Amino acid sequence: MKFLQDELAKAASAEVRVRIEEILGELTSPLPRTAEELRASRAVRVLELMGNGPARELLSRLAAGGPGRLTRDADAALARLKPLTGLPASAPAP
Repeated sequence: MKFLQDELAKAASAEVRVRIEEILGELTSPLPRTAEELRASRAVRVLELMGNGPARELLSRLAAGGPGRLTRDADAALARLKPLTGLPASAPAP
């Protein structure tokens, strides 16, 4: 995000500034903004609650995605699961 903030500071075009501000808003927004984001967030929560091997595998694949809310949510869910099992976050549960 530092890169985007630096680019925002030196952007000459109003269009570039608006687009960078939109991206920063998406990256820093704490709450889901659309119905689709809310569904994805809830799906990640269900996978976290399941906590079994297949759920962890899917969370690992989601966490490896590009920048975005779904990737961050999946990564956070794996981090929360890790201390519960003593296994690495990406390892399947026994």
